[in-house]
Amino acid sequence: MNLPVVWHVIVDIPFTGRPFRSTGLSIDDATNDLQERIDRAKIAQRVLAKLRELSPADEDGDWQLALSWKGLRAERDGAAFEQLEQQLYDAGFTDNDFAVRVEYARSWGML
Repeated sequence: MNLPVVWHVIVDIPFTGRPFRSTGLSIDDATNDLQERIDRAKIAQRVLAKLRELSPADEDGDWQLALSWKGLRAERDGAAFEQLEQQLYDAGFTDNDFAVRVEYARSWGML
């Protein structure tokens, strides 16, 4: 008996490992902190563009995004996406640029 599976893919794209500091910084420290966040945001933008290229919107919808000081989280229901992580590596991204998790639930249907 082959029961259908609903896949839920989660891709976390980190900005930095620390919250934004707003007091007690020198101009140089503030500039460096902002530049690091800008650089990480550019990487996040490239990862999101690649996700959309690898799995464009379909009847199941597009990637749903959530933003926090830690980074972006892209989530989507749909196909299994077993190759997604390797495809991101092949596109030049590293472990520091993203983390992929896949969750699933069985669709039991009605008896």
